[in-house]
Amino acid sequence: MSSVFVIATIICVVGIAFIYKMMLGKVIASPHLISHHMTRYFMGVGLVEMIPIVLLVIGLTKSHRFVGMDEIVVPVILVILFWAAGLFFVFLQRKFSLGAGANKDQKDVVPAIQQLTLITIALMTAIPLVSVICLLMMVI
Repeated sequence: MSSVFVIATIICVVGIAFIYKMMLGKVIASPHLISHHMTRYFMGVGLVEMIPIVLLVIGLTKSHRFVGMDEIVVPVILVILFWAAGLFFVFLQRKFSLGAGANKDQKDVVPAIQQLTLITIALMTAIPLVSVICLLMMVI
């Protein structure tokens, strides 16, 4: 049942990374509409995180208590790897986007990209963190 937590993490990280990439293009094209873009971003993230939250609930209700540590090592490592890959993708896209925004000489683009990046990091960290905690709860 520990694979449910890994699947929830994969769906969350890939979905939020995809939405982040789409929003970066829109923010660079029209930074004056940042509030509109952020509203659509939060709606998209909410839709993406519905499935992982349901998977977390299913995983918690069906999880076996008092399993050995050797049974959760691989899922915990996979969750951490996918989370780290998602963060790497976000930072890489931010770096490329800041270069594209600086070429346009728009002073509104850099704060908007940084704001979107920090919010994305926080949202992308939530489900993997809960997954690791749930996996560790199976051992205790």
